[in-house]
Parts: sequence; structure tokens; C-alpha cells
Amino acid sequence: MSVVVGIEHKGEVWMAADSLITEDEITFETSEPPKVFEWNEVLIGACGSFRVGNVIFEYFEPPKIKVDEDPLSFMVRRFAPALRAVLEENDIDTKYKVVEDGFQLAEDWVIMVGLTWKGEGRIYIVDDDFSVSRAANNYAFIGSGGEVAAGALHATQSSKRPEARIKAAVAAASKHVSTVGGKIVVEHI
Repeated sequence: MSVVVGIEHKGEVWMAADSLITEDEITFETSEPPKVFEWNEVLIGACGSFRVGNVIFEYFEPPKIKVDEDPLSFMVRRFAPALRAVLEENDIDTKYKVVEDGFQLAEDWVIMVGLTWKGEGRIYIVDDDFSVSRAANNYAFIGSGGEVAAGALHATQSSKRPEARIKAAVAAASKHVSTVGGKIVVEHI
């Protein structure tokens, strides 16, 4: 898994992620594609299926939010359906299947989306069922290292330095979660 953290700060969005890939018994550091990147004035951070991250990085062109459009409506009505279409076009199964214990997807993933709207930074989480949510705090976290990173983000709330905060959060997760590690990648819009 991974960790991706994001902070809304003074009209900007800052995101950071680790660069460790863990798949079954294989662990390695990656430089391409990064787990967090900017595309079309949108920040995207991906955790879970590395294949889903590949498809988003290579094929997804996020729609642009309109000035008069509500950000949550944009995410639910235009962003999530566009993402689903690109995943399905690239043979990513986006439908839940009934299994013995309930439901599951062939691909398990979650993404963080950062955008700016009317001078405000906004962070949303899009889960593998395409539900969209926004954290009540000015920060968000996803991935196996998310809970540790959340503690670091909470502990540094009084800091005025967003880049230092997100790096500290990813570093804390790297120290305490075996599926998080490697170089820290930072992006902001």
C-alpha cells in the first residue's frame, strides 16, 4: 500500500506521497509514475492498485471545474464519472462482485484529489466505489500509512509551513508502517 497526505493551506493544496511499491512479497521503490502528480490544474494522489494509478497517470485528463460550479457537485457529477469511464476503457473492473464474505472489487484503490476554486484549496477523496467525500479538517490522508500520517498532521496543525507538515507526516508513516517508504514526492497547486 502507500500513504498520500494533503493539506489545504491559504488557497493552495499541498500533497505528498511515499514511493514504495509493495505487492505480495515484492517491495521496491519507484520513480515513475509518482503516486502524486499534477494534471490539468488538479492534484491526484493514488493508493492501492498500482495498475489503477498507472491508468490515471497515463490516460486520465481531469475535467476543469467551472467558476460557477459547486466543487462537490463537480466531483460527483463530472470528475468521478470521467474517472470511471477511463478506468473501464482500460479494462479496470469497476463493478463490485458478490463473494463469500460480502462484496469486493478486483482492484482495490482510493485517490485523493486537490483543486482550487475561487481562491480556496479543496481536497476530496474518491473511493473505489466512486463515492466522493471531503474531510472536515484542512487535511486528508489515504493508504496503509494514513492513520500514522494523520497523527503527525494533527500534531503539526499550528505550523504555518505546509510542505514541512506533509513531509513530516509521510516520514512518520515511513518510520512506523512497513508498507510505506522511499523518497517523499511533493506537489502543490
